[in-house]
Amino acid sequence: MLAGQDIQDKIRQRCNTSDAKWYVVRAIGHRAKRQSIPSSFVRFFLHPQLLSIAGCYLGIQVRLNYTDVWHNIPVREDEPPISAEVWHRDHEDLRLIKVFVLLSDVDANMGPFTYLNRSHVGGEYGSLFPAIPPIGRYPKQDIVDRLITDTPLPSASCIGPAGTVILCDSSGLHRGGRSLTRPRIVLVGVYTSNAGLDAVRYSLPRSVGHDQLSPAAKFALYSWHTLRQPVSAQVAGYS
Repeated sequence: MLAGQDIQDKIRQRCNTSDAKWYVVRAIGHRAKRQSIPSSFVRFFLHPQLLSIAGCYLGIQVRLNYTDVWHNIPVREDEPPISAEVWHRDHEDLRLIKVFVLLSDVDANMGPFTYLNRSHVGGEYGSLFPAIPPIGRYPKQDIVDRLITDTPLPSASCIGPAGTVILCDSSGLHRGGRSLTRPRIVLVGVYTSNAGLDAVRYSLPRSVGHDQLSPAAKFALYSWHTLRQPVSAQVAGYS
């Protein structure tokens, strides 16, 4: 998905000028129109086990709020960290599940996903710099770093080989993507409630039929008005 000419141009130019996160090149990107997603995305993000994990954690039927492939361009040490490279809480929903699949090996110098344990909403540190809807929260970094180092607060850094899968509640404080060496390439998905912000519903590729989806997958993929029958009738038979 990253092989397109425009995407490769951004990678070679070492800058995505169409995104505030200049160091991230996205295969799909931010588009207003409904996007057809690859069949591999359908098989993975709408897999019953993954939908079940997200739904059980959030206690609801989940929506696939966002999905993409990110190519994180390596940065120089003198380029200040911005956006997701610094400690923050995501904005899409009060609680949410974010999934990362590493498509390249990631070590400690490649901006691994790092999480402040128990900082999710309702967690021991959930009230530490709480999110401010609808922008999440980007607290002063030196204060967070000092708390983690001096208190100390527990954090986890997720390094691993390609194929590693990471699931988190990104309402908690986290950061990642600041690679100082090689590109970090990840598959990303976000599950939210039906009230999740920035929701872009996706369409199926021609290779996958609507009738091949489970009721939970249909609910996750489509908005209410695009379903051929009421969502409540379809979800009622799902357990």
